[in-house]
Amino acid sequence: MGEEIKEVCMMKQKGYVHLSGLSINQAFQGRRFLTKEAKAWREEALWLLKMLKIPMIAGWVEVSYIFTLKGGYKTKDVANLEKEFTDALVDANILDDDRFIRKMTLEKVQGEIDKIEFEIIKLN
Repeated sequence: MGEEIKEVCMMKQKGYVHLSGLSINQAFQGRRFLTKEAKAWREEALWLLKMLKIPMIAGWVEVSYIFTLKGGYKTKDVANLEKEFTDALVDANILDDDRFIRKMTLEKVQGEIDKIEFEIIKLN
């Protein structure tokens, strides 16, 4: 029975980081060059995600995000916030590859602190 519980737990991972979302508009200058802000954000996101010590989930997954925004709630597009954070999950070896995301749920809420909550569910 203990092995079954472990297997179920390995199929679903949850976590959060105190980090503001970075939109695609903030990330790139022109067509292909990351902004200084984006480089700093990626470095911080990677460090915070690695601190969670979440094992990689390979294969098809369902991903849910809740972006809690202290400021910019009305001006930030929730879809633009997703891409950079998903790439950070891949770079942190939490997701194998974002091509294997079969379903994604996005939500943004206003709050006291910037935070990104995520849940990854392995699909069969």
